[in-house]
Amino acid sequence: QQESFAALALAHFWLVGISSLFAVIIGTGAGIAVTRPWGAEFRPLVETIAAVGQTFPPVAVLAIAVPVIGFGLKP
Repeated sequence: QQESFAALALAHFWLVGISSLFAVIIGTGAGIAVTRPWGAEFRPLVETIAAVGQTFPPVAVLAIAVPVIGFGLKP
C-alpha cells in the first residue's frame, strides 16, 4: 500500500526540519567555539570542514545529472 502524497510531504518536511536544526546547532556551536581563545586552534579545521560541506551539493548534482543528461552533443 502506498502512502499519500501529504504523508510523504510531511515526513520529508520533518526530516528536513530535524536535519536543519542539527546543522544550526552544530554550526553555531562551532562558530562560537572557534572565536574564543581556547578554541582558536580548531578554526582551520572547522573552516576546512565547512568548505568541504559547501562543496558536496554541487558535486552531487553533477554526479546525478551527467549520467542522465550527458556532456553534450556527440561529434
